[in-house]
Amino acid sequence: MGCILQTRDINIGQNLSMQINVPDPGLQTLIFTSIFIVAILVFIRKKKDKTFFSMETTNELKGFAILAIVLSHIGYFLSTNTQFLFPLSVLAGVGVDLFLFLSGFGLAMSAMRKTLSPAQFYLKRVVKIFIPLWIVLAGFFLLDWLVLHQTYPVTEVWQSFFGFFREADLFGDVNSPLWFITLIVFYYLVFPWFFKKEHPILSALLLFFCGYFLIDFDFETVWRVDHLHRLHYMALPLGVAFAGVVMSEKIKRYTQKLLSFLSARKWLKVLGQILLAALALGIFLYFVINSGMGRGPWVEQNISNITMFAIVVLFLVKPFGLRFLS
Repeated sequence: MGCILQTRDINIGQNLSMQINVPDPGLQTLIFTSIFIVAILVFIRKKKDKTFFSMETTNELKGFAILAIVLSHIGYFLSTNTQFLFPLSVLAGVGVDLFLFLSGFGLAMSAMRKTLSPAQFYLKRVVKIFIPLWIVLAGFFLLDWLVLHQTYPVTEVWQSFFGFFREADLFGDVNSPLWFITLIVFYYLVFPWFFKKEHPILSALLLFFCGYFLIDFDFETVWRVDHLHRLHYMALPLGVAFAGVVMSEKIKRYTQKLLSFLSARKWLKVLGQILLAALALGIFLYFVINSGMGRGPWVEQNISNITMFAIVVLFLVKPFGLRFLS
């Protein structure tokens, strides 16, 4: 195990050879997509919990985000041909934003229901990130040493265990997607100091400026993944703001009036759901094709967040549950 803490020994040629060559990627993608659709249809169930943004819906969105990220890494990095799994492989960024959005929403909803001191918050939340992270990292470092004969500098190892990932090199780092941990740990560290349940929207704005400060000042601990953080620092504050809107008494009153009005006119409610779903689907499909790639991080981030919101709306208005995702 001591060898793991000595130096990095990267053989790029060897790692590139780990990519897979998919013959006839168009046909293989069609086969996979067909199986995938059948699996989703088989596990469609009646919604058990019809409350707004229920745990069932949250779990489905997390499942969607997981698949979006995994399929993207397979299609664009594991496969030598990026046509494999296209267009299922184009939503990795949206999946990341979904995770951050749901994290911000969950943190804010929990904080508005029960006040915790910063110490209590860290014990409850941060530990849930670090214990699984430590287990996974220990496994990766050990397997890299035993199987790939790849080692890492001591500083990189201990920084990883503290959640600081300075690079996202697919073939050189212990696990390149872990750049995400640095951003979410930062938000978890500042959240109990900046969030006030009496002013959730203002709190979301403060968290946004905290994220902007982290990105704009190019701190040495994260600067090599700065380009990735620039694309996603807005999503968690948006989740906090959304929780503030959901919990607003004024919004609740208006929502209750609207639901009472629609409950007496079921045809209008169904029509409204169909139109809302059609609008969200149209926005989703448009921005999947026009993702803003290459137009700068601000444009790309906003388009990704709009796409994310379209997905959230689709999951909220659908009248059935997707157990395959949850």
